[in-house]
Amino acid sequence: MGETDSEGSGNRDALIVKFNPDLSIATRKIYGGGRRDIFFSVYSDGTHIYAVGETWSEGSGDYDALIVKFNPDLSIAERKIYGGINWDIFRSVYSDGTHIYAVGWSESEGSGDRDALIVKFNPDLSIAERKIFGGINWDVFRSVYSDGTHIYAVGETESEGSGFSDALIVKFSKSLFLKPCFSLILKDSALTLQGSGLTLQNSALTLQGSGLTLQNSALILQDSELVLDGCCFRFSFFKEARP
Repeated sequence: MGETDSEGSGNRDALIVKFNPDLSIATRKIYGGGRRDIFFSVYSDGTHIYAVGETWSEGSGDYDALIVKFNPDLSIAERKIYGGINWDIFRSVYSDGTHIYAVGWSESEGSGDRDALIVKFNPDLSIAERKIFGGINWDVFRSVYSDGTHIYAVGETESEGSGFSDALIVKFSKSLFLKPCFSLILKDSALTLQGSGLTLQNSALTLQGSGLTLQNSALILQDSELVLDGCCFRFSFFKEARP
């Protein structure tokens, strides 16, 4: 997959070619409109082929993220345009046979110049979940993979780390941690996570099954993740548990 300036109806059109084992062409497909369209990544789950990229011919913004689901003969089964008024793009795609995960970045959403984006699609390419990840600077995802239990997205960040641009890997639950499922309260020496059934109050902390035990000492959680019952809350704070 990629793009072509030799064929199609636009300035550049997205291209996908299916090869036989001897690299003779089995079939091919040109996708695009009157402006630039490109595929950046492709994946097959054995039943369908998924290609992702960006389009300037369709959508509501400068560039919009694009995902196309092809049948084995490269006829189009489904397609989805995702984006806002600014630049949005998908750079990688993966299917676990149940859902399709596309990652890239968004300038239409988020809190920074560019924020990393992951979208979980149903088989009909309706959106099941989505997550914007990033800070005030430039953050992007460039590749995605799922082992059936978790989703792993990799890319780079300028909002965190010690360098100009640092490598980034994020492990998501299959729910993509869209909403915290508990509230966090800091009060004097007691830490209470309401709705999670966990209370820290002048005593030892033991997280069963996680290998983490904090007992009769100061508790410091900084730029980390706390996961309870499949939920995730990302935060940065300093808390000293008084004797």
